[in-house]
Amino acid sequence: MLFVPEHFKKDLGILETKIFKWEEELLKDKIKSKKRYQKLVGRYDAFLPQLEAPLIEIREKLKQRGLISKLNKPKAVKRLLFTQDDIIIK
Repeated sequence: MLFVPEHFKKDLGILETKIFKWEEELLKDKIKSKKRYQKLVGRYDAFLPQLEAPLIEIREKLKQRGLISKLNKPKAVKRLLFTQDDIIIK
C-alpha cells in the first residue's frame, strides 16, 4: 500500500477485509479441494496479478547503475542498445 494513492487506500482496505472473510468462510465449508480451488480461482480472476517487491530498494539500485533518473524515469543506455535481452536482464 506504500505506492497506492491515498484516495484508494480506504477502498482497498475494505475490499481486502471482505476477501479475507470470504476465504475464511470458504475454508470452513466441507468442500472438496478441487471445488474449493475452482471457487478461489473464479473469485480472484477479476483482480490483476500483483507482485510484492521492495520497490524503494530496487529503484535505488537502478539509480546507482544509471538506468533511471532521480525522478524514477527510465534513461536511455546506449551501451545496451544492441545487446541481447537476456544479457540486459542479467
